[in-house]
Amino acid sequence: MRTYKIVSMCGSGIATSSHIATSIKNGLENMGLPIEVSACGVKDIVTKIGQFHPDIIVHTMSLESVDTSKLSKIKTMNGLPFLTGVGKDKLLNDMKEYLETLR
Repeated sequence: MRTYKIVSMCGSGIATSSHIATSIKNGLENMGLPIEVSACGVKDIVTKIGQFHPDIIVHTMSLESVDTSKLSKIKTMNGLPFLTGVGKDKLLNDMKEYLETLR
């Protein structure tokens, strides 16, 4: 089974994206998926995409400032449920369902 890759992105790439990355990793590993998660800030996302080749980008801020040509084939999901707890399980299930289509 392949290892799926997810980038967690916030404004600075420090606390919020790291918290979300841990939640994603724990949640999807508990669902039986091999997962690798990396955190970054919005200013680093294009470089991170080139180096990490993520299957999903989970973001907590607008992607308006990001070169959308770099995002064209990458699924993006709003990570707010990982901060509020509201809808977290649904988002994890949605992520799992999407990743399983990539096998």
